[in-house]
Amino acid sequence: SSWVRLILFFLASCVSGGIVSGQNVYSRLFCEAGLFAYACRDDDVADVATGIATDAATIMPNDDDDTPTACCPAQWLLLANVMNVLSVSMAFFFFLGGLVFDALGGRWAAVVGCAINAGGFVVLAVLFGVLMTSGGDGGQVASTLVGPAAETAVFCIAVLLVDAGSLITNVSFFGFL
Repeated sequence: SSWVRLILFFLASCVSGGIVSGQNVYSRLFCEAGLFAYACRDDDVADVATGIATDAATIMPNDDDDTPTACCPAQWLLLANVMNVLSVSMAFFFFLGGLVFDALGGRWAAVVGCAINAGGFVVLAVLFGVLMTSGGDGGQVASTLVGPAAETAVFCIAVLLVDAGSLITNVSFFGFL
């Protein structure tokens, strides 16, 4: 019984992972989805895979299909800077995770952490759904429904929720010790 709970908890922790810890992988995906496309100019495009600046008319196609995967250097730099700031702010959530663990115990801390994590992923999915349906053609057309400040704020809040939930879930592992 306790081994089954431990294995299930381990699997839940694997599923409720954060974003900041894998920012090298996620940055390219966010860029391809059109996040921070407002930072680009029409003549300022780089191939995401190589980082080599190209003319906007000669964007390299994606390996999976024929859609272009382009990201301008300003967009890439803005995304990297935001992710770096968010990674520094994650240290606070270890403290928060410890407080939640002490107040609720290991089991409920895990439940709260997974709920916060799932809420962050929902906010992120809604943001990208809006970006993709409001004029994003591979990330090069600025969104018309969401302004730059709102896009950045919602993205930061979503990533903070995802990673806070992940850290709270991982801190609740101490309930098994």
